[in-house]
Amino acid sequence: FELSADLRELSLVEVEFRNDYEELAQQCKTFAKDLLAQARNSRELEVILNHTASDEHVDKRGLLEERMNLSRLKLAIKYNQKEFVSQSNCQQFLNTVWFGQMAGYRRKHTFKK
Repeated sequence: FELSADLRELSLVEVEFRNDYEELAQQCKTFAKDLLAQARNSRELEVILNHTASDEHVDKRGLLEERMNLSRLKLAIKYNQKEFVSQSNCQQFLNTVWFGQMAGYRRKHTFKK
């Protein structure tokens, strides 16, 4: 996400290479979205969306709330990566995280909620 943003900035500074930088920035966005689309299960989505760039050791056995920091998703929002955030696997995973045990909640009639 940072690379895409850097390339967008460079396209404004180095006008003679604007088209090249914009194309590369778009390729970065597409790559991130396509990577998310390749996730085969919720565990892979969890790994992608919670990935941190830091070298900190993350306890994989920690509480669900601690593991679900969604740092990559937050970064995508920060850098306005709409394609990544709106990708269907991402949205499905977020529904699972947010509704969790209330899987049938969304299917209930509004009165019954």
